[in-house]
Amino acid sequence: MFSQRDEDFDASYETLLSLGGIIGDAKPKATPDHVVAGLENATYKEWATAESDQRCPICLDDYEPSDPVMKLGDCRHWLHKECLEQWLKGASTCPVCRKDVKGKAKRPAHHHPHVHHHRRRDGDGPGGGDVPPVNWLSFLRD
Repeated sequence: MFSQRDEDFDASYETLLSLGGIIGDAKPKATPDHVVAGLENATYKEWATAESDQRCPICLDDYEPSDPVMKLGDCRHWLHKECLEQWLKGASTCPVCRKDVKGKAKRPAHHHPHVHHHRRRDGDGPGGGDVPPVNWLSFLRD
């Protein structure tokens, strides 16, 4: 016999599945290959100073002088090359400070500074009617 707690859990799980069907799978945002390929590479001994970290913040192994390392563009943090490459397959931020690896946001390609974009207001367009708000919770109850 199922308890009320089991039924509540099943209902919550079903709700999450429904929500996943509506908004899609949540996947980590990987860093594009061309961005990773453009990052600086060296060995630990080439970049190390007296103030440098002595261990990789991802694998927590101490750096060896000959270890290949890779440096992120904007924040300038550097880590074992292999560790950072693996990290960037599932993330687009620095594992140390969480700054965006891609740098500053760029204007969308379709934006043109001399073109005024028109945003539809209530009553504009065919029929002149309002667009009703979407009640997302009603989708979850089905």
